[in-house]
Amino acid sequence: MFHHNRLSPALSIKRGLGTTLGAALLVTTTMAANALELTYGSSTSPQHPSIKYGAEPFAQRLSERTNGEVTYKIYTGGTIGSAKELLGNIRDEIVDSAVLVDIYTKADLPLSSLLSQMLILSDDPRVFAAAMNETQLLNCPKCVEERARSNLMAFGFISTGTYHLLCSQPVNSLEALKGKKIRGASRMGTMLQEMGATAVSISTGEMYEAMQRGQVDCIAGSANWLKAYNLSDHVKYIMTTPLGSYFGSDIINIAISRWEELTPDQKAAFIDLAPKTVADVVFAYGEENNAYLDGAAAPQVERMEMDDDFKAELQRQRGKEYGEVLSDAEARGIEGAAELIAAFQASVEKWRGIVAEIGDDKAAYENAMRNEIYSKLQY
Repeated sequence: MFHHNRLSPALSIKRGLGTTLGAALLVTTTMAANALELTYGSSTSPQHPSIKYGAEPFAQRLSERTNGEVTYKIYTGGTIGSAKELLGNIRDEIVDSAVLVDIYTKADLPLSSLLSQMLILSDDPRVFAAAMNETQLLNCPKCVEERARSNLMAFGFISTGTYHLLCSQPVNSLEALKGKKIRGASRMGTMLQEMGATAVSISTGEMYEAMQRGQVDCIAGSANWLKAYNLSDHVKYIMTTPLGSYFGSDIINIAISRWEELTPDQKAAFIDLAPKTVADVVFAYGEENNAYLDGAAAPQVERMEMDDDFKAELQRQRGKEYGEVLSDAEARGIEGAAELIAAFQASVEKWRGIVAEIGDDKAAYENAMRNEIYSKLQY
């Protein structure tokens, strides 16, 4: 693993020069020269788990670890770019880091988005978040290359809590689903369409207005989106049957052009903080999600379970997902798709075993990722 007991250049100077006025001036000058303020963009609110439990604590820890030499200024609410614009803004050096949702930028990240679009497979967000990080960071050099073309280095993918139907009316059966207008991202929308619903493709930032105007009857998303996106104004029913989760949000990343400005110690600190941040967000997302599912949060919303016909169809859809995604990728000429999907499947099974052993121990989950993934990164 990385070792951080070496002194940073600025701190080494500070400790070696004593207390003379000249030494103090030199320290100040050196630290100012080494200070680096990075910018971070998100289309979500400051209360979204990716910010509240992810970007904000990560930025604070990074500043502490680097003695204030590397800091972040975080812009939320889309002020520095929408979800669809942020990758391009990193490429164009408008922002240094961001919450990146690769299904909005499939043309730029075809291999990366190949995995995250399979959100209906995610029956345990902890498993799929860890498998995504292992596959993306260690087992897919072509994914690293495609990110590099957008001036991007990635170090931390997180998963939402489990997805559910969040509706303005009861939609708790396969029959009731037919004809309903449902916001479903990527292949979640494809599945719902095959089940008889009308899939509506909109970004998370557009969900509130779509429900307000009656353009959608339901949102397929994490239950804590009632808080994160203020959907509690319109959602009256939560279908508690889990549909999957989105495990492709890249929240710890940096423009390559800025990464090259970091010292070796600063780079090591950046990477060393990643597994804790991923674990914190994944577990917090799950805890918030569960509070909405069990009624502790938003008790005025009615909870309903999907019927057996729906559950059987959901399992049938999951059973053919890997094959359909591979066929679609090959039809679109995406090179390396078969190898990537095979590597991801193997990683999912590996992490099923790890998570089954450690259960709900967040520290053990963090340590497992540190040992299995982050200790092996080359930078």
